[in-house]
Amino acid sequence: MLTVEQVMSDLEKEGYLIAYTHFTHDVEPPFLIIPGVTTENEFADNHVYESVEVFSLEFYCCEDLRQSCSKLEKTFDRLGYAWEKEYQVWIDEEKMLDTRYSLA
Repeated sequence: MLTVEQVMSDLEKEGYLIAYTHFTHDVEPPFLIIPGVTTENEFADNHVYESVEVFSLEFYCCEDLRQSCSKLEKTFDRLGYAWEKEYQVWIDEEKMLDTRYSLA
């Protein structure tokens, strides 16, 4: 099971800028944000028996859009992450592409 700390460490070692919720200083794309963590709980009889953290990554880039996403996806594969691309949206004001991935 992947943890936020493991993913952040792995991707930093791969050379990516990554932060949990936000950076405390200005950064230039490409960079990754983990916007937050939720849980999926297994419960019965008013008791949580298992709680699993669930989180997504948002990848922001502004050059070589398809190539940048492909490079990140190959990194996920090499690291053994199960991943799914949830959406992509162009942020015109920033001239930047936001791509959200879910990891498992």
